[in-house]
Amino acid sequence: MEYSVERAGEAVARITWTGGTIRPGEFEEFDVSGGPLPTEADRLVFRALQTHDNGEGVRWIDEPDEPGPEPEHPAPVVTLVRQRRP
Repeated sequence: MEYSVERAGEAVARITWTGGTIRPGEFEEFDVSGGPLPTEADRLVFRALQTHDNGEGVRWIDEPDEPGPEPEHPAPVVTLVRQRRP
């Protein structure tokens, strides 16, 4: 699997993974390493667009609202936890 990165100034705006095969019932992990993290946010939402070989796609862009049922195509969310220094 290959990837490309698009930037908006110093920030990463988009990461595109291409190639490889993920069959029905399987999953793949896509590692992302970054920083510094924003200080004003309590979570990061990663909207994802998935395109299949046949051109059909799934938009994993729905932000989950808590409490409530999970949306049909939830966007991956990372919750940021701040460490307090003694």
